[in-house]
Amino acid sequence: MTTELCFLTVSEVSALLRAGTISPVDLTRACFDRIRKLDGELNAFILPLEEPAMADAKRTEEEIAGGDWKGPLHGIPIGLKDIYNTAGVATTGHSALFKDHVPAEDAFTVALLRQAGAVILGKLSTWEFAIGGASFDLPWPPARNPWNTAHEPGGSSSGAGAAVASGLALAAMGTDTGGSIRGPASWCGIAGLKPTYGYLGRRGILPLSFSLDHAGPMCWTSEDCALMMNVLARHDPLDMGCANVIAPDFAAGRDVGSYMLYMIIADETDAAAMRKWELYNAGADKDALAHLLGKVAEDTAPSETSMAAAIQRSPSPINFNMGTLVGSCAAVASMLDEVATMPGVKRIMLTFDDFLIGTDAYGQRIQPLMRCRTGRRVAA
Repeated sequence: MTTELCFLTVSEVSALLRAGTISPVDLTRACFDRIRKLDGELNAFILPLEEPAMADAKRTEEEIAGGDWKGPLHGIPIGLKDIYNTAGVATTGHSALFKDHVPAEDAFTVALLRQAGAVILGKLSTWEFAIGGASFDLPWPPARNPWNTAHEPGGSSSGAGAAVASGLALAAMGTDTGGSIRGPASWCGIAGLKPTYGYLGRRGILPLSFSLDHAGPMCWTSEDCALMMNVLARHDPLDMGCANVIAPDFAAGRDVGSYMLYMIIADETDAAAMRKWELYNAGADKDALAHLLGKVAEDTAPSETSMAAAIQRSPSPINFNMGTLVGSCAAVASMLDEVATMPGVKRIMLTFDDFLIGTDAYGQRIQPLMRCRTGRRVAA
């Protein structure tokens, strides 16, 4: 049961915690059991904080049992990229220069997470000062990709991506200056959000570029990211780059939007896979095309000027960008199910152009498949 707990979404676990079906103590213990089992190979954590985390989990258990429910993050185990200041705990930036740097107070976003009842599991690997790539000459080894530990997880929120993808943490806080949330989220097969500039305060985060730095959540699903954003999007009057605006309810998403689907074919000579690709781009057989796309909107088929049509004309069929799909999350999920069973399909990656899209169906249909694959790969 402990492994299953680590691969539930924040939304799923939150409902179980509130109902008293599971305990924050058992959940947090399950995370540390996995950290002990797997992190020697993954190097996602610089500093696990088991003792204070277990104490926090016990306190949240008592609060929830006493009816003091603080919201969806109450009792949720979360990791922090090690450029987020933590009061009384070293914040190193994954650098020997800061190995003894112990801040006096939490970063603004960390304080918000604590107020929401989150359990902080520890500090996560990054690139040195969140820039430059993985290094092997630092006091802590670089994080590895849980899909294949010979590979990198992307960066610079490398430990955050690896920790969530391998079930060491249910969620993590990353930062993004030039792709440092989006890259690891993509490479590790999870959801990550670079929010609109100014939505999240950055006070107490080691800076890289004031005009480009963004704090943001990394989770299993877009719904989980939305739940975290509802806690994190608060005005910090001490951060001149933090906007004083009323944030929306990020979890109240729409179920219609546009998606970009990428498919990598292992064998470019695979006739069945190639036929599906040709059918999609040609759009000649409307009935078959509608079936392949899960009966999404009529205007789904790409035009001759679309990116998909351009890539179809390219000489390499290995990386296929299948264009923009317009329709409901359920329809896109249905189409992905069919594509995933096609011979020769090696990997599918889905992105979408609006954060408020697809929280329910995307989280329920796509991520559990990726989660299961990741768990087997890491545990093997």
